[in-house]
Amino acid sequence: CQHDKDGTCFAFFTKGGLNICPAGTTECTPVDCAVSEWGKWSKCSASCGGGVQTRTRSVTVQAKNGGSACPSLTDEQDCNVEPCKNCVGCAAKTSGPCQHDKANVCYDYYA
Repeated sequence: CQHDKDGTCFAFFTKGGLNICPAGTTECTPVDCAVSEWGKWSKCSASCGGGVQTRTRSVTVQAKNGGSACPSLTDEQDCNVEPCKNCVGCAAKTSGPCQHDKANVCYDYYA
């Protein structure tokens, strides 16, 4: 049973085992989780040679009273999977045909 004043639920059973809510309460109903639409995909983590993009969404209604749990709030996909060519400007002593777009570190990726 759910208190009409504060919305909290509690178990209430009469002596006969019947689940009847007393005055000032109503039956608790399950509330399923609800989530927002997916946000935009992030920038790809690599300009070539294979990277990852992510996107997120948020909970708009929390599950309660035995309602369905929330689905995953994060998603990812591969991006820029084409092989890298002619990379220049590798950081430190790194080398290879693929350069990370943030750290300027180069890697040897083989297709």
